[in-house]
Amino acid sequence: MNQYEFETIIIEKKAGIAYLTLNRPNVMNALNARMAEELSRVWVDLKEDDDIQVIILTGAGEAFQQGMADLDALKASLTSSVKPPTHLYRYSFDSSATPRSHELYKPIIVAVNGVCATSGLEQVSEGDIIICSDNATFYDNHISYGGMVHSAVNLAKKMPYNHVLRMVLMGEHEVINAKRAYEIGLVSEVTTRERLLSRATEIAETIMLNAPTAVQASLELMWNSMSLGLRDAMNLSCYMARYYERHPDRKEWIKATLENRKPTWMKPHYYDAAYDRVEKKE
Repeated sequence: MNQYEFETIIIEKKAGIAYLTLNRPNVMNALNARMAEELSRVWVDLKEDDDIQVIILTGAGEAFQQGMADLDALKASLTSSVKPPTHLYRYSFDSSATPRSHELYKPIIVAVNGVCATSGLEQVSEGDIIICSDNATFYDNHISYGGMVHSAVNLAKKMPYNHVLRMVLMGEHEVINAKRAYEIGLVSEVTTRERLLSRATEIAETIMLNAPTAVQASLELMWNSMSLGLRDAMNLSCYMARYYERHPDRKEWIKATLENRKPTWMKPHYYDAAYDRVEKKE
């Protein structure tokens, strides 16, 4: 990825946090083929980078993302054919432009600045902590342009169904402001536009006080449990918990507590048996 020149996104990595900015401000950061390709690449990179523990996603300019704001792209779409994605992905509610399509289970804080609709809601639906500026607005305009909803299917697992359905059926004709978004559970916090990124950074830094392997394992469990019934979800929880019990971070926390110091966590090793090898060397 280091040799790939991004045109539609900006990525900055700092102290364990990746700041990912959608960067087409002249068209409200609308998703196009180039941005979808770049997002697909960057999600894979962030998944594989063990130095990155938390991701903050936001938009450049006065909008987070309004997927249908690029009029030139809309005009071109009348005569163009739909191309398959250049990267394979297991599943997604929309496309490989979203993080879960790459099974990325690092916390994603979505910092919504301004308008959020269509593709913007896709990203919100796969985010883990959603905060917004006090000038943010939300609407799901899929049916207003003749399309079927995507993000609403996932949002209905994360917030009250009746509010999601109202967004679906009202389309672009009812806009939700920041206060209302907080009331219905679409966002968990509202702050000023000036403090949005600093507040997102504070949340990220708090998350990073915890064991990164436990964070990612817990996030994977919570995400996948949404598609299961209660019994199967609890079974999955028990299975993953038994597997995680052997991780060295558990002993490290006990040692740190007894020695009155902060724990020194390992880099994430949840997806292999690396910590088995570590235990044998002790």
